[in-house]
Amino acid sequence: RPARFLPQLYSSPWHRVEDFPWMKKLEDHWQEILAELRQLDAADAEPAASAWPEVRGHDRSLAEGTGIWREFPLLGLQVDTESRCPRTWQLLTEVEAIASHWRLCPNEETALFSRLT
Repeated sequence: RPARFLPQLYSSPWHRVEDFPWMKKLEDHWQEILAELRQLDAADAEPAASAWPEVRGHDRSLAEGTGIWREFPLLGLQVDTESRCPRTWQLLTEVEAIASHWRLCPNEETALFSRLT
């Protein structure tokens, strides 16, 4: 599945930031991204809130027996999250590989926060 989004991207549990220069910008702003995630947590005291839907279908089996897997879409699924995570949204849309997928496939998840509870 990864090769579909970025040429020559191989499946790996970890990638080096040096291999993907655009990741440096996200890495440099990790504290801002984390702050927005924490704001989401504070606003959605109950993780089951509709903003964090439970993963369904095929992907759900990946977490089977380990907890409840929830996602907060940042880009895609025609959900407006720019107002809730404006800096994260801005950083993601500045990455051409992410922004182009989002524009071409608005009904698919392009970027998200994910949690296992």
